Amino acid sequence: MSIPQFLYPRQRQIEVLAALYAGGLGVYIGMSEALRITPPVGWLGLSSVGRLGLAEVLVTAAIIHGIGIRVNGAWRCSPCLRLAAMVLLACISLFAVLRGAGSSASYTYGWITAFLVIGAHNAFRDAIKSLRGAAWKRI
Repeated sequence: MSIPQFLYPRQRQIEVLAALYAGGLGVYIGMSEALRITPPVGWLGLSSVGRLGLAEVLVTAAIIHGIGIRVNGAWRCSPCLRLAAMVLLACISLFAVLRGAGSSASYTYGWITAFLVIGAHNAFRDAIKSLRGAAWKRI
């Protein structure tokens, strides 16, 4: 029996880019705090500890998302990893949209949020599909 694959090649590429973007932004925020240079998300109004926390959450979500992409069906609940990471990233991006209301950051993060929500929707459909398969196997 073959392992079910949930990601088509183009969708996989897009999700890999989303994970790399989130992880890269998290590392960039963390490095700017460590080197005490102007923070790239200073406009969010977070303290230094808040920006470090944001960096950690972004990197953690990117790692979880990367694991979900890499596993891609070899483990029945792998779409749930993708779903959790995409929802977390979409919420962080929505937070940035709301904090930057009226600025170009709101426009930029608005598009990023829209694409992350689409990715979360795809991961949700895949998670439902995989969990239904797991439920039917038990019967």
